[in-house]
Amino acid sequence: MAGTIIKMTQKNVVLIHFSLIITSAAAIILNFLNLLVVNPDTLFYLLFYIPIILVAYFYPRRGILISGVFAGLFLEMVLLTSHESLDIVLNSLGHAGVFIIIGFVASYLVITYSAEQRIHERLVEIVESSSDAIIGKTIEGIITDWNKGAEELYGYTAEEAVGQSINILLPPDRPDDIQVLLKKISQGQTVERYETERMAKDQRRIQVSLSISPIKNNKGKIIGASTIAHDITERKRADEALEVANKKLQLLNNITRHDILNQIMALSCYQNMTEEIIDDPLARSYIEKTKKITDTISQQISFTREYQDIGVNKPEWQDVNKTFQKAVSSFNTGSIVIEPCEKTIEVYADPLFEKAFYNLIDNSLRYGEKLTRIWCTCQENEQGLNVMYEDNGIGISIEDKPKLFRKGFGKNTGLGLFLIREILAITGITITENGEPKKGVRFEIQVPKGRYRLPGSTSPP
Repeated sequence: MAGTIIKMTQKNVVLIHFSLIITSAAAIILNFLNLLVVNPDTLFYLLFYIPIILVAYFYPRRGILISGVFAGLFLEMVLLTSHESLDIVLNSLGHAGVFIIIGFVASYLVITYSAEQRIHERLVEIVESSSDAIIGKTIEGIITDWNKGAEELYGYTAEEAVGQSINILLPPDRPDDIQVLLKKISQGQTVERYETERMAKDQRRIQVSLSISPIKNNKGKIIGASTIAHDITERKRADEALEVANKKLQLLNNITRHDILNQIMALSCYQNMTEEIIDDPLARSYIEKTKKITDTISQQISFTREYQDIGVNKPEWQDVNKTFQKAVSSFNTGSIVIEPCEKTIEVYADPLFEKAFYNLIDNSLRYGEKLTRIWCTCQENEQGLNVMYEDNGIGISIEDKPKLFRKGFGKNTGLGLFLIREILAITGITITENGEPKKGVRFEIQVPKGRYRLPGSTSPP
């Protein structure tokens, strides 16, 4: 196959060169003969247009050069044969200039068209080779384009699909979301990562993620829609299996935690009874220590109940202000001034995002001592969004700062700040403490770009 293409190309090249030689020779000879007899009315200068246009078409990079050569050759013939006829010379100068202009314009148009053609061909190749289903349709929902990815995903060939309504992909027992999507597109909106269900030719149900954008004509009018569909069936199945596994683990954790707490309660009863019948001071001191250990274990188990859902549920968009104020409402803050963030911004975080603010507020109230004010601010920077939680308490000492987020560090359970960091890290959010000792804390929650948005926006995480 390749050899045939090469042979055909060689034949075309020979034919092109032959045409150029014949047309160039004809233009030169006929015009030269007419100039010899000084007959400007019968000059065949138009014949030069043919080789000039042929060169510009087949060799556009050389079009201007060759047209200049023809112009120079034509003028030289005129000067050699004009017998000092000024009219012929002036007329020929004009024609020579037209030769160059034609060469330039023709070459420019061919180069521009070729570049656009290459881009178009490249885009067609990309669309055709894409593993995702790419479908073009009119604003009424009639399929106009159908790539190989669509054939593989839905089972219909391009011949079967083109000209049909896009509703052939809609399961009969599902709401018609296609018309809703097309209405949005007709209004100039785009749809990103819309997850839904479609049906293949063999009646298989397929979970897909759709990205839909309007198609416009050269006047800017919306004439259709382009849809990119990605098969997420396996991912959905994995998500469902993981959700079931998480529910089972959560149930097991609840049962285990309940049983352990029952055993701890029984152990506490035996400790109290033992303490009542023992008079030895040393033995009583040991019993007191075991009671403290038992209380600590009980507190830790109760604490883990609140955080057992970390990473279990999908992250979601959450309003920073509402989350902060909801966390504040869990406390009796008395005369302490609470100032929420002035901006209304949503962040993409684990559903337990509220616990981050809850623990920060709890720590401020427990250990702030001279605390009179807690406030939250939001600022954008090069890295994304910086959510700052601050108070005017006694702050964090220089010695404690490096250990602040370590597991087990702290005066209560030693897990609060450690778990805050883990909750935020699920969606790539980080937290650091940059306050001044004795002047208050400043926890900076850094949200990466793409993980925050204005409420009502459809930007994906």
